[in-house]
Amino acid sequence: MAEAKRHTVKVAQKTNPLYRARKLFLITFTAVVLALLFFLFLIEQFFVVREVKVLTQSPFYSEEEVIAATGVEVGQKMFSFSEEECRLELLRKLSYFSDATVRKVFPSGVEISFEEIPGTMYVDVLGEHYILAPDFSVIARARAEDLAIKTRMHVITDSVVRCVVGEKVVLRDETELDLLKRIYAVLESVELADQVEYLDATNRFHITLNCQGRWEVDLGDSTELEYKAKMLKGVIESATAEYGSEAGGKIDVTAAREAILQLYSDDAAEK
Repeated sequence: MAEAKRHTVKVAQKTNPLYRARKLFLITFTAVVLALLFFLFLIEQFFVVREVKVLTQSPFYSEEEVIAATGVEVGQKMFSFSEEECRLELLRKLSYFSDATVRKVFPSGVEISFEEIPGTMYVDVLGEHYILAPDFSVIARARAEDLAIKTRMHVITDSVVRCVVGEKVVLRDETELDLLKRIYAVLESVELADQVEYLDATNRFHITLNCQGRWEVDLGDSTELEYKAKMLKGVIESATAEYGSEAGGKIDVTAAREAILQLYSDDAAEK
C-alpha cells in the first residue's frame, strides 16, 4: 500500500505543469475577454460625441451650419469618423473657407476651427449675386444676408459673362477687369476699400462710387487714380472733422489736382 501511495504522488507531480498551463491560459483568456468587454463598454458609454465646439466665428455661417457641414452629430461614436474626412467635407460645402481643422478631444468632444477667404466685393449676373475675393476670384453665390455686410463693395458693371466658384470672374472686356483690379488696389492702399458701398465702372470715363454711405464720389476717368484716392480720403477726413460724422455730400475729384465738395445741406456746413 505504501508503494501504491508513492506511485500516486508521482503521477500527480507529472500532471501538475500541464494543469498550471491550462489554468494560466484560462485566466489570461478570461482577462483578455473582460478587458475587451470593458473597452467596448467604454466606447459605447464614454467615447461618444457629447459636445461640438466651433472655435472660430464666421460672418457668413452660423455655428449650426458649420457643424452640419462636417457631418458630425451628437451621440455619434468618436471612432466612427475621420478628422481629415470631416475637414475636407467642411471645405467642400462651405466655399468661403480657405482652410479648416476638425479635432477630436477625448473622451467626448470635437473642436472645429477654420480660416475664411475675405469676401470684399460682389457682382450681379443675371439676377444672381456672387461674392469676390480681393484677387477677383469667385468665392460663392451670395445670399441676401451676405449683401447686408457694409464692408462689402458692390462692383457695378454690365460686362460680367462668367462667375464660377473657385475661378476668376470673367468679363467681356479684359481691360475693364484690369481697371477694376487697379481701382480696388488703389482704394485699399489708402484704406478706403472697406468703406466703399458701391463702385460703378460701367463707363470707364466716368467712374463713380459711394463711400461710407454718405459721400457720392466722381472719380472721372482712370488717370491719376492714386492721387485722386489720396485726395478723396483727405477731403472726407477734413469734412468729417469740420462738419461731424453725420455730414455727407458730393465730392468731385475728376480734375485730379483739386476737389469740389458739395454738402447735401447747408445745415451740415453750419455745424
